[in-house]
Amino acid sequence: MSEHRQLFLAFTKMQRLYIKRLNERLESLNVSYAQWSVLYYIYSNGPHTISEIAKHQDVEKPTISKVVQKLDAYGYVTGVQGEDKRVKRVTLTPKGQQNCEAVDAHLGAYQQSLAEGFNEEEQAFVRQFIESVTAKL
Repeated sequence: MSEHRQLFLAFTKMQRLYIKRLNERLESLNVSYAQWSVLYYIYSNGPHTISEIAKHQDVEKPTISKVVQKLDAYGYVTGVQGEDKRVKRVTLTPKGQQNCEAVDAHLGAYQQSLAEGFNEEEQAFVRQFIESVTAKL
């Protein structure tokens, strides 16, 4: 098998296992990976509309709407009217902010442990490779 095929098979296997392990870790923090990805986007970038979040996540708006509804039911997010009354911006609640801080710290430590043994230059190389391939998709 060619090296590039082996590379992408290994990447796919790693990505699936990584998401599975994240979901296992996030369960104790009362969120799934799909929910965390939305929370993290808002946590890092401030309030956004469902359309903006869907575009960033590269998923359909109904998918994000369902995730946001569940996060709203948990009390982690709320919809805030923007200047245009037809558009709501999803924002974190204080409870959501606390949850994000806890999850971010928990996952940061986990991700750091996974990166142990790789120096910053090696990590940057892999990140740049992944970003370059992503840009081609």
